[in-house]
Amino acid sequence: MSEVRVELREVSYGEVKALEDINLTLGPGLYVVVGRSGSGKSTLGKVISGVIPHIEKARVVGRVAVSGLDVLNSNIYKVNKTVAYLAQSPYDQVLAGTVIDELTLVADNVGRSARDVEKVAEAVGLRPLLKRKVEELSGGQLQRVAIAKILLVGASVVVFDEPLAHLDLRSARSLLGDLLALKEGGKTVILIEHRFRDLAPILPKVDKIILLDRGRVVDVFKGGEALGRADVLRKHGIRVEWRAPPRSPSYNGAVRVSVSGVWFSYGRHQVLRGVDLELREGVVYALIGPNGSGKSTLLKIITGVLKPERGSVKVEGVVGYLPQNPDVVLFYQTVREEVAARAQWWAGGGAADVADEFINALNLGELRGRNPHSLSRGQRFRAAFAAVLALRPDVLLLDETTVGQDLENLEAICALLREYVGRGKTALVATHDLRFVAGCCDYAYVLSDGRIAARGPAGEVAQSAEAVYGRQD
Repeated sequence: MSEVRVELREVSYGEVKALEDINLTLGPGLYVVVGRSGSGKSTLGKVISGVIPHIEKARVVGRVAVSGLDVLNSNIYKVNKTVAYLAQSPYDQVLAGTVIDELTLVADNVGRSARDVEKVAEAVGLRPLLKRKVEELSGGQLQRVAIAKILLVGASVVVFDEPLAHLDLRSARSLLGDLLALKEGGKTVILIEHRFRDLAPILPKVDKIILLDRGRVVDVFKGGEALGRADVLRKHGIRVEWRAPPRSPSYNGAVRVSVSGVWFSYGRHQVLRGVDLELREGVVYALIGPNGSGKSTLLKIITGVLKPERGSVKVEGVVGYLPQNPDVVLFYQTVREEVAARAQWWAGGGAADVADEFINALNLGELRGRNPHSLSRGQRFRAAFAAVLALRPDVLLLDETTVGQDLENLEAICALLREYVGRGKTALVATHDLRFVAGCCDYAYVLSDGRIAARGPAGEVAQSAEAVYGRQD
């Protein structure tokens, strides 16, 4: 039977306690783990799957058994046959070559057939991408590749760490259906997730919701009881709802970015097809659309990382860019050094004080002395966001920065963005988080199949999810 038993007195990284006094017994079924950013959710998933202590080092006091197997003291290769783990970052879970290469490698290692590969690829929407190179895929497409690999393993216990993070609404709904199918097949499915509102369609079928805060279990209840526990969830930073104050943006500021007739392709795959858009100062813009629609590519073209095949891009001022993978812009030993180094060129001797302002505004004060790469993914995104802001760019481009954020930290990010554009700057946020779009952004562009399919006030566009992703119901 696929049962998970967790008896942990403590899990710690050096002197930092991540988990404390955790006692859980999870039989076959679907379990959702929620909590603030940095509450210990990912650490719990890694301990259950054996990633800690076999791959990532941490001090573990206690016992973890999965289907009778002693996870902490067994060979990791033996553990991997019993429990599969989908990590937070899709960039850490692919090697090279094409999508079909990735899936075939896993299938060969676990004794699955080519037909099994075809079925899984069809189930997660990868069939059109099988011959594409993995380095050409968007974050959401990479996430689907990682999910397909997990499904191919066929382990009796599966841990998904924020699988919805980079997925558009349609893909997210499809994955939730896959999770229910795994449950109905007798698996133990553990889902760690921040996009709690997107779980609404499956909550009645969730066996238990496990609420963590500061490394401890503070509540456990059935999925069908979630609505009645809204106050408890909200108290612990869960995004039950978010109502932002009304705004009256002005679109009369100077044009900072002008994109005209831009085309771009990766080899034979056409990504952008005659894109036109305009970004003015004093406005927070959103860029939304399905996975693979070209959002990240467009941001890279605006920054100058990629050059358009046709068309033109004009930018007034300095551009600050935060890509989907925050790890590629984090270089220093501590969060404070990371942010202060960016402020040094204009703040001089006051760089440390400037760094502290951004760090505190993004709720990173207790983590200022930590190595950025030791933080949770949501915390790493905020550290990287603080570093980019410290550059004082005129144009800010953010790619999926809301990933891994609880309610409190989303509000902090939004507050900094509003303050930033209030000084005559410009921000463009590529995201799948339609509630963040409605709550924080002023104007939205919808990118679909490489073209601007719609544009307008952010609240109106976000509410018209049918035009972006198809029906939600």
